Amino acid sequence: MIKLKVPTRLGRFLLRLGHIKRSFHERESEKTRFGERKPGFLIALQKRKWLWRLIASILLMSSLVFVTAVTAYITMVVSVKGEETSVPKLMGMTTTEAVQVLSEQDLKLRIIEKRQYSKGVEEGRVIRQEPEPGISIKRNSAIRVTLSAGTRTIVVPSLIGQSARNAASVFSRNGLNLHTISQTHSNQVVMNNIIAQEPSPGTEVVRGSRVNILVSLGPREKFFVMPDLIGKEYEIVSNQLTRGGFRIGNTFYRNYPGVRRDIVIMQYPKAGYSVSKTDIINLWISE
Repeated sequence: MIKLKVPTRLGRFLLRLGHIKRSFHERESEKTRFGERKPGFLIALQKRKWLWRLIASILLMSSLVFVTAVTAYITMVVSVKGEETSVPKLMGMTTTEAVQVLSEQDLKLRIIEKRQYSKGVEEGRVIRQEPEPGISIKRNSAIRVTLSAGTRTIVVPSLIGQSARNAASVFSRNGLNLHTISQTHSNQVVMNNIIAQEPSPGTEVVRGSRVNILVSLGPREKFFVMPDLIGKEYEIVSNQLTRGGFRIGNTFYRNYPGVRRDIVIMQYPKAGYSVSKTDIINLWISE
């Protein structure tokens, strides 16, 4: 390998020449093509080429990340939508028909063991389904269905006037279900006995139907205005209250100057109050 030895003065001259050339190019780059001086911030950015490269790299990476995220989201949405399907209507179908319809949409059939009687649907056909038709669900989900037990009918027995305590068992033995028990006061029907029922006695209904009954609370309680008993003899007051069907509770004897013995000096409830025959009346008597 041949080495050239450059004289010291010549080397310094060449270095100075290169410095002058670079300075000239830098000054020239500070001008536009029209000879005008460029803005200071633009000149500074031109001299820092590494900053431009960094900014370009960041923008490129951000664009790639954004495109990747959007692509993943769209793929996920399309995938999820592809896994869902709409529930078909199965009412009135046989199990064979229902299985065929569901298989076309990648759904399964699950039959509830207990069947229900129906007036308008033949035995063995679907009378109820869950979820309902039109709902969106995932594929491979199961649709639960209840099948008809046929159209067998029975006559509703009469329990009017009988005790409501035995209503549930009586209806159950006849293939009916006691559904609602309502209550009201009645002057004709004894408390806890049945006033009315719906469907009415003798009505022909499908086996398993619901029956509602109305139960008596007995006569509606009457209220009276409490009379003023103070100053009256206890024996007379006691006889009047007892004959009227009212209840006398406690009697308290007190020494009351100026009042003879066995006179009512205080009462509760007070005069003018509303009372019923089930309320207790307390009296204070002079001794």
